[in-house]
Amino acid sequence: MIIRLHLIFKTVIVLFASVYANGGPSKSSALMKGGDVKLENASEINLVREDLNFIVIDDSIKINVRYRLKNTSTEKKEITYAFPIDARINLFNREPELPSDININYDKLLLKYHLIQEKIDIDSVNEEYTIRRWLISSFTISGSSTEELTISYTIQSGFADDLDNTSYVPEYGERSMVWDFSPASYWGNGITDTMNITVDVHSIKMKGGSVELEGMEFVNNNGLYDFSKNSFDLKNKLTITYEYTTFLRNHGMMSKKVDVRNAVKVITSSHLNSKYSSEKLFDNDMSTAWVEGSSGFGSEDYIEITFIKPVTFTYMTMVPGYTKSKNTYQENNRIKKLPL
Repeated sequence: MIIRLHLIFKTVIVLFASVYANGGPSKSSALMKGGDVKLENASEINLVREDLNFIVIDDSIKINVRYRLKNTSTEKKEITYAFPIDARINLFNREPELPSDININYDKLLLKYHLIQEKIDIDSVNEEYTIRRWLISSFTISGSSTEELTISYTIQSGFADDLDNTSYVPEYGERSMVWDFSPASYWGNGITDTMNITVDVHSIKMKGGSVELEGMEFVNNNGLYDFSKNSFDLKNKLTITYEYTTFLRNHGMMSKKVDVRNAVKVITSSHLNSKYSSEKLFDNDMSTAWVEGSSGFGSEDYIEITFIKPVTFTYMTMVPGYTKSKNTYQENNRIKKLPL
């Protein structure tokens, strides 16, 4: 009899992706409608430049965006500004928390904002919906002046991971994020004089991952992707898709397990030798195993586990075999039935 035990958390993980961003001017009256935020064209305020920077670090994306706004009128303008952060989620996941590091600055001064939240694009068949959070702020731009508006925050990229399958090898999906430029098309004529975008994926490349950018042509400078264009149409989208599956398989599998070596007392009926002792049951190493030392097939052997400290876990998984390699798994005995 060869066996190994693991205590692991819930194993199917589905997280959200930002699918709408790049804020724009809004009707101030919309703030009274409890979520019915409507963008409104500010024809006399031109977006003369946008600098957009993404830094991808594992499953997080740090976003920094800087706008240069020009008031073509000689009169000052009171602007109600609405910036959306979307999350596409399903009913199996709780709604994600708002990023904790949001900063909105205008003319180098930190702006206060309040939050309006709404559910849109409800898909009852697939049990999915989009939660849209509007960050609402306001500022004044003087006549014939050009001012700078900056926003920074960090989101988690969208992905679906399956960490529970019959091969005992977790399956990690692609990570992705969609940036929709269209809310900014409500400035001026919907065209920005200059658009600069950088996507820093050094972290992913160092982990042996790959990256795909869709929506525009980037220049790759050793993991730093650059895009620049004049007269950029803001009715565009950028999709960032990446994976670092090998790294996650090698490192992520152990991180999902509960280390109970100091919380349990294990007694086994026998073991083959010290290399295959009961300590191998919970050592978080798939290349080791407990092996019974009885004659025959070990059908009368047993494992007794006593929790000597409180442990919180979702369920227990049992790997019934020697998983050091495909050969050791197939060539050694494996459990067919196990009374608990």
